[in-house]
Amino acid sequence: MSSSRIAYVGDDRQLHVVTAEGQNPTQWTFSLGNNPLLVWGQPSLSPQGYAWPCWSPDGQKIACFQLPSDQNPEDPVELHVLEDGGLKQHEVLQVPGRIPVYMNWQPKGEGLAVLLQTEDHMELAYCSLDKPGKLRLLYQAAPLFFDWCPDARRLYVHAGTPGQPEMNSLVVRDTLGVLPDEILPQAPGRYCRPLVLGNRVAHVSHIQGTERLISSDLMGGDEQILLEYEGLGAVMPARSRNGIVFSCAPDGGESPYRGATLFHLDGRESTRLTDHDLLCFFWSDKGEQLIYARLLPDSECLAWYSARPRETPIELVRFRPSREMLYYLHFFDQFAETHKLVSGDGRYLVFAGQLADAPPETKPEIHVLDLRGAEALRSVGQGSFGCFEP
Repeated sequence: MSSSRIAYVGDDRQLHVVTAEGQNPTQWTFSLGNNPLLVWGQPSLSPQGYAWPCWSPDGQKIACFQLPSDQNPEDPVELHVLEDGGLKQHEVLQVPGRIPVYMNWQPKGEGLAVLLQTEDHMELAYCSLDKPGKLRLLYQAAPLFFDWCPDARRLYVHAGTPGQPEMNSLVVRDTLGVLPDEILPQAPGRYCRPLVLGNRVAHVSHIQGTERLISSDLMGGDEQILLEYEGLGAVMPARSRNGIVFSCAPDGGESPYRGATLFHLDGRESTRLTDHDLLCFFWSDKGEQLIYARLLPDSECLAWYSARPRETPIELVRFRPSREMLYYLHFFDQFAETHKLVSGDGRYLVFAGQLADAPPETKPEIHVLDLRGAEALRSVGQGSFGCFEP
């Protein structure tokens, strides 16, 4: 039996943790503003909510954003780190005037890279747990994608300029500001997250109007062209196959991704996994399968699918996503590695929303699907988003 834990945001806007089987439910955050006993004599204390729980690499901590209350929407968003079942809660930093949209733990858990939204661009910043309140700005661009280097200190940053692909850059930048930048020799292509796999990095280059999916060493040498294509590409790791899964949207984001292909970095022949139009996709290393979501034709719902190499894809479940779940699906190539929807043992899939046959007024729930088919679909609570520990 799996003991994988799920962190989720409940309909009370608080952070909860429960096992995939629905056991040992605990609440990790509490809003003092909603407790009349704790706020007696403090009428100005307003309720607080939390969003986007993100497990630390060792599964001992959860980072999350504390959101401004409805009464004071202009208050700064705060980044908190929780541990020991929520008994310890640390405010790492406040972010006035900007909206934090994504966080990514440093591979050894010393700090977090944080993506911030301003009115006209994105900001990539770094904060260390041992220096709370200090935020080091690393990059400004629109759009902006990144991944950690193997040294767990530097970041690969793919920075873009809308309408000016010739201004794109792929830079290795030090989070501490001590080491000089390393600039990869390839001209970066359209927006696509650089993906580090061992001593290789998969990224996109732009050559005379054509996008090239390439594999190179960590500094851009030993280049191997995996595919030439047109459109907006997305790449996800398939570490159990020493490869990547790739898809592209020919109309640059105006259309779905068209199918998905597994490319092996050792040069073996690629494998087509599905020809479906996709909203999002990611590979399960333990399950040895592609999990993806697609919009069903002539339907007002989505469906999760599973595809294994050289097998016919299987529909798993139909659902209507919560608002937060839909946001995740649109930006899956950045979220999927840090906010995992599949349990570490590859058995369960978690998602938030309503089942397709549920009445429209039904509140979104946190659903757990057994990918082996041995257990019935279950709900572990009402909520807007949930993800598994590593």
